[in-house]
Amino acid sequence: MRVTWVHPSWRDLVIDDLAGDAAHRRAFLAAAELPGVLLALSHAGGASGERRLPLLAADEDWDALGDAVHRLCAELGEDDLIVLLGALESALDHASERERGELLAVAEMAVGTTRRQVDTWGVELLERWFALARHLPERPDGPDVRRTWEAQAPASVDVSDAASIRRLESWLSLTGLLADELPGLLVSAGFPDSHRGLLLDFERQVQASAVVLRPEVEHALWLVARLVPDRGAAIYELVGTTPRAAQDVFPPAAFLGGRPADARRVRRILLDL
Repeated sequence: MRVTWVHPSWRDLVIDDLAGDAAHRRAFLAAAELPGVLLALSHAGGASGERRLPLLAADEDWDALGDAVHRLCAELGEDDLIVLLGALESALDHASERERGELLAVAEMAVGTTRRQVDTWGVELLERWFALARHLPERPDGPDVRRTWEAQAPASVDVSDAASIRRLESWLSLTGLLADELPGLLVSAGFPDSHRGLLLDFERQVQASAVVLRPEVEHALWLVARLVPDRGAAIYELVGTTPRAAQDVFPPAAFLGGRPADARRVRRILLDL
């Protein structure tokens, strides 16, 4: 039998009872799937928001959590991995000094396991991976994403086809992330010259069309302007704005505390408004 919803007060009573029993805590963590690990990493819980890391009271609990996270990093699909890595990052952001050391050990293992297990990286998963890796005392080697980047590069683009533009936009977003985090990969791949024909053809198609720019087309153009600086002036003219206005619409990462992933999310949201 599976229970899908319970009243929060009843849930709090169950969590408090579980947290108070060492044997049950460890048995729960040993068998935990993603929701159980998210509970263990939670903060601001309970009736007044004071409950944090409720199932992690002893060294043995941390060991059991580490085993569960290792198992899940090898088993979960991309969407669930994004949630798990995000939960670890959030826990680190709210951790006390004592908790931080234990969480860093779990985070380091999660980063390493995910890097070894994932073959195809989506932009959001890669963003979450780098965000968590930045917390570690020593920056780990980045994952091998060159095959993913090359496989996602569109052979052509059709500005009138929404699906074609989404593919281009997704690949350019991935390219932008790599420019921030693994610039050597793009240099070794010969970017932007290796894809200049594709990007120039995209510009020409936009220029030839007489329709109002759709948000995803405009976003793709801004990504090209950022990634290929010598096309910036032409794109500013095409979109009908200036570099200063572009900075206002697309705040740099430094404006958001130095997190490129957060800057990219804000840009996407602003374009959708």
